Amino acid sequence: MRDFTVVSDREFEELVADLLQAELDTHVERFPPGRDGGVDLQWRLGEETVIGQCKHYARSGYSKLLRELRREAEKVSKNKPDDYWVVTSVDLTGRQKKEIHELFQPWMRSPGNVLGARDLDGMLTRFPAVERRHIKLLFSTGEQLTTLVHAGIVNRTRAFQKRIERARPAYAVTQAHHEATDLLKKHRVCVIVGPPGIGKTSLGMMLVAQAIGDGYQPVEVSEDIHDAFAMLREDEKQVFFYDDFLGELSYAEHLGRKNEQRRIEEFIEEVVHSSTALLVMTSREYILRDARRMHDPVGRIAAKPFVVRLAQFPLPDAARVLYNHLWHASLPGPALGDLANDGWMRIAGHHGFNPRVVDWCVQSEFVGDGRHYVSRVVAALDNPETIWETTFNGLREFDRLLLYVLSTLHGNFSTVEEACAILDALCRETGLRFTESELHRALDVLEGTFTNVEMATHWSSGQQKTVREVRFMNPSIRAFVLRRIAADVSVCRNVLRTATDLNALELLWFGDEQGLIDGRRQWSSRLSPQVREAFVAAAQRVTAQSQRYYRAILFWNCMLPAWRPDREWLTQVVEAHIVELSTDDDEDTVDPYPYNSVLAELRGTDVGKRLHACVDAKTNVDFFDDYLDTWDRLAEHIRAHRSDCELAGSARVQEAFEDFVVGELEYLAETSNEPDVDRLLEVASIADILSPPALQQRLREALQRAKTSDSGRDSQQAPASVKISWDGNLLQDFERLLRPEPPEPHDCEIQ
Repeated sequence: MRDFTVVSDREFEELVADLLQAELDTHVERFPPGRDGGVDLQWRLGEETVIGQCKHYARSGYSKLLRELRREAEKVSKNKPDDYWVVTSVDLTGRQKKEIHELFQPWMRSPGNVLGARDLDGMLTRFPAVERRHIKLLFSTGEQLTTLVHAGIVNRTRAFQKRIERARPAYAVTQAHHEATDLLKKHRVCVIVGPPGIGKTSLGMMLVAQAIGDGYQPVEVSEDIHDAFAMLREDEKQVFFYDDFLGELSYAEHLGRKNEQRRIEEFIEEVVHSSTALLVMTSREYILRDARRMHDPVGRIAAKPFVVRLAQFPLPDAARVLYNHLWHASLPGPALGDLANDGWMRIAGHHGFNPRVVDWCVQSEFVGDGRHYVSRVVAALDNPETIWETTFNGLREFDRLLLYVLSTLHGNFSTVEEACAILDALCRETGLRFTESELHRALDVLEGTFTNVEMATHWSSGQQKTVREVRFMNPSIRAFVLRRIAADVSVCRNVLRTATDLNALELLWFGDEQGLIDGRRQWSSRLSPQVREAFVAAAQRVTAQSQRYYRAILFWNCMLPAWRPDREWLTQVVEAHIVELSTDDDEDTVDPYPYNSVLAELRGTDVGKRLHACVDAKTNVDFFDDYLDTWDRLAEHIRAHRSDCELAGSARVQEAFEDFVVGELEYLAETSNEPDVDRLLEVASIADILSPPALQQRLREALQRAKTSDSGRDSQQAPASVKISWDGNLLQDFERLLRPEPPEPHDCEIQ
């Protein structure tokens, strides 16, 4: 039987109304929630008017339901309906239905007018379209999912299913959900982008849940897009889910995966033209932007019609998300009292409203005795890091060391086995003793608060393997742990001494900064100068171990000069990278811009000249398409190294850029009413470096016409300030949820 506790009272109301409307084939009238005098649900059968009550008491049980219905009976006798129904989420026996029937005599005709959980479960089976509209009930038992998923992939999907189950109760169906559903249906691909904690993963998982309900087999891409290609079947309906496909905290996590960028684009095209596959992917907005600036082919996704962007929550959506979290939480009286009297509005209307923070703030560790609850939640929204500080400080040192290791490992998850070797080394540096029993204790302590451990089966390079995954509960916790490492000189030194991959150094340097690791700017490190020596030594060691030379060059670009390894190290890295470039036949093109700083450092040297020649030879302008930023980066590369650059004055560069400019001018002619003067100015500045005088003159003339047209347009008025206005239904929902009497059970009424 389906688990009705996953829905809130308001969601249960809507579900019951939809089911009765489908069952009775008549319009069911719905009214705003509130104190209704017993008239909650109303429809007509022939000449008769029928009234019903909906009571969501699945967690409270029959005795409390009966006590509440006795109070309702007094109201019904005043209304004197032609017929009366009671619908509840409690699983009722035949005797209990008769008892309720007798309670509402003479207004209820038969015990058949009393519907319990099993009746609703049967109706959902008869009306699957209603269940698809109420996605939180989909797969509310593991048996349902197992029945729908092929036996061969049940093990692989079990961990994914658990994450869906954890996310489902507090999930709120928002406008973004409907938009994403429509995009997936239309394009077969949906890419969800937005800031951290906005709900990208939850939305993606619910889209997958809906697809499973429509007969699709789920495939979670766990490591790289090769997993998806290995599992793709033309004769089978499949839905692929790739969370944080460009990296969890920064684009740097994505670099170094051979051909991953191009293969993602190829897989998207495969799915778009498929009749049996669906693809759902998520990414932080700034990481996708960085991919585009890096001339990564997947950066083109940003302009695709199947991208849905999550930004600041609209007020009704924020309120509904908060409501669902509060309804499923067991908050003490002081917290409920604080939320009442408009306290909840301070949270839902907060400029930094974030579902991830709200989810933490309804956990018992945060709630405590409930005093000053609203002020503490608002403070957490102002500065989310504070919500983990107290708990982290209370951990044993061994537990914190485990978090340090997990935070610096590559990817969205780590395996326990992968973490063990590094943790053992870190314990030795710290003077602690590593044991298996201590590791298991630490994993138990961190479970559900900082991390989550799952047994999962994944595909890698066509091979199936079972791993013990350790994931942070969310990426923001990982960012918090990284900041703690950076703030402690002793801890930071020890982590650097035991690091095994360049990814650890990058994460410590940048953390969750929304920056671009491409050499466009140098970044001041948040690391203390006291760890510089350990940092440089680690960079030299892990680069030699990992052999990720291009990534090392990108990272070198961003370091301040005082933090960079010496010239000898750079020369060795460049020599190895030249070999990579020369032997990589699969590379479509390189972006020459990230090499500018290295070429300037090695100017006049033999290795610098060979690198420059190799980069220029591998720069294929045929792949630049219509991306202005890519041409800008090429122009900057030529400007910085004109005397040594083989691309300067190149006929193939000039021809390709001229085609780009012609396209820009044609587009400008089509949109002459609203010319993009700023874009045209940028094109003209690039033309000064890349194109012959004749083309530069055409651009100057077009720019003059655009400026003349633009000057005639009225300047836009600044938008008036918007006053927060709360929907009346929401106000009544929160009033009912937070009213002190009766505090429990949750009274769910439909009118």
